[in-house]
Amino acid sequence: MTPKRAFFTVVRKHARDYAQAHPDAVLLKMGFNYPEFTQGLAKAAQELDVEPKQVWCAGGSGTLTRALQLAWPDADHHL
Repeated sequence: MTPKRAFFTVVRKHARDYAQAHPDAVLLKMGFNYPEFTQGLAKAAQELDVEPKQVWCAGGSGTLTRALQLAWPDADHHL
């Protein structure tokens, strides 16, 4: 296991422990892959008042690029 992976595992465990100990806490999925979040990101992108021909997005969970594809469906999207 690489140090980066080990660190992430520890952070996730602390987050789970915190959420279990605090009834008002909500443990969200990594990447915030929720329809409401994706729709909110898409709406925010649309409000930028731009119409890009190309969109380049850093890889990750995919939530951001899915939202940008919703916001600008006619653009050429790249990861």
